[in-house]
Amino acid sequence: MIEAIRPEGVADVWQAARSALAQSIAYTGERNEHDLLCQLVTGNAQLWQVYDGWAVTEIIPYPRRRVACLSLFGGKFNRHAVREMRAVLYAWAKHYHADEIRVIGRRGWLRFLPEANEYTVLSICLPHPSHTTPLTKSAPVA
Repeated sequence: MIEAIRPEGVADVWQAARSALAQSIAYTGERNEHDLLCQLVTGNAQLWQVYDGWAVTEIIPYPRRRVACLSLFGGKFNRHAVREMRAVLYAWAKHYHADEIRVIGRRGWLRFLPEANEYTVLSICLPHPSHTTPLTKSAPVA
């Protein structure tokens, strides 16, 4: 069973979804559990129950295209569940007039999405401004 959880229903399933998504939330570091909950209850992100797993989607409106993004996964996903979710995701993205579906995840997802193009994304974590040391006169400036 795949079910889109409406914003008003998120509170009813949040404990189960939160625990399943916790590792993924921590890994990305883009938001914490509270941030995600706020996005879900306001409709700025969507929560999906996918059999024994959970997924989070978002529509990202760029100036020249709309991207349907599958940004978080948690719980158990088998081949059947992923194939069914793929069909649901395509229909959902089409409904929102998305030009592209972007899946943020490990390389292992490619075996479920053979039509996907793999792009390499490099991420450089910058230190928080309060943790940087000021340049001294002797430090070279590029």
